[in-house]
Amino acid sequence: MVGITQVRFRGDSALSIHSKVLGDIMKQTLDLIVIGTGAAGSTVATKCRAAGWKVAILDSRLFGGTSALRGCDPKKVLVGATEIIDWARRMERKAIRAEQLRIDWQQLMQFKRSFTEPVPKSREEAFSNAGIASFHGRRSVRRFNASGLYSNQRRPSQK
Repeated sequence: MVGITQVRFRGDSALSIHSKVLGDIMKQTLDLIVIGTGAAGSTVATKCRAAGWKVAILDSRLFGGTSALRGCDPKKVLVGATEIIDWARRMERKAIRAEQLRIDWQQLMQFKRSFTEPVPKSREEAFSNAGIASFHGRRSVRRFNASGLYSNQRRPSQK
C-alpha cells in the first residue's frame, strides 16, 4: 500500500511518499507524484524530471499503461488480422482465392505478446535511468488538515 503523507505545491514544500515494500518503510521527499505509467503519466514524469524535479511514479498494474499493454497497440494487431480475413472473403470470386485463409490465433497472440511483454521492464528501466523513483501497488490518500499536512488525529466524528 502506498500512501501520500504530505501535499503542498512545489516551491512551498515537498511531497512525501511512504511505501511498505517487503516490510521495509521507504521515505522520499518529492516534487511530483505521478499516478499511472501510461503515455500521459510517463511524459509528465519524464519532462518534470528533465526540468530537475524529484519525481516518483506509481502504478497498481504492469508498467506501460493501457494503450501499450491492453488497448490501442494490441487491439490494432488483433483487429487488423480479422480485417484481412473479412476483406479477403468480400473479394472472393473477384480475383482473390480465400478458401484456405484462416487466422492462427495462437500464433497471432504470440506475435502480440512479442511487443507487449517487454514494455513493463523497459518502461521501469527508462524511469530508473531518468532518475524517477517507481513504485508498484495501490494508492491511498490519507487524511489532511486544512494546511494540507497529513494528520494522524481523527476528527471527533470518526471512531
